[in-house]
Amino acid sequence: YQPIQIGDKVTVPGNFGGTVISDHFMYTGKEQMDRLVELYKPQGLNCYNCSNGAKIEGAYPLHSKDIVLQVEQDKSQVIDYIKQQLFIPVDTEVDHKELLDFEAFEHICKTMVEILDTEVSNRGEALDTLMESLRYLYSFKAETRYLHLFLLIEGEALYVTSTLLGGLYNFGDDEEVIPYYMALLEHWKSFLRSAPTMYRERWDVLSDHDWKK
Repeated sequence: YQPIQIGDKVTVPGNFGGTVISDHFMYTGKEQMDRLVELYKPQGLNCYNCSNGAKIEGAYPLHSKDIVLQVEQDKSQVIDYIKQQLFIPVDTEVDHKELLDFEAFEHICKTMVEILDTEVSNRGEALDTLMESLRYLYSFKAETRYLHLFLLIEGEALYVTSTLLGGLYNFGDDEEVIPYYMALLEHWKSFLRSAPTMYRERWDVLSDHDWKK
């Protein structure tokens, strides 16, 4: 089987010449980086693209072996600058808990589960259902009121979807793979069911996960 591809192929200029092949999913990321570089160009930004992938508009192609750092930046100074210069004091008069929208987040997760509960019998139907759940989630990206809820779960949704698509398209035939795919999907739905409770209980709690284990 060929590696999973979302949408049609897109040919774009390569960073070091020639062309590279992408899909619409990855091309969206390139467009976002194009816009980000363009946004900060007027402020004197010099951005270097060291990858062997797509060209980023406004960035300078540079092989990593040619990077020369004249001054090694003190990381603690960078952290202090970010903390002191890039944030504004929190308005303590506002009841921030009212802005967390627990009920709205629960509704989002519940609706995504309902979409994913749709019965499927082949890869095409499974893909359609996955994309529908993502489109529903992304409908909140443009809603300023609920943008924080979109950002809260976007990373998990994209990561899990890529894993589900890998399992869906890299094993078995069009119908044979479905029972195994549904078993994987159940883990994602289980998380979505429990996410609202975790959000309510741990929104102000630092993670106690030990990455060394």
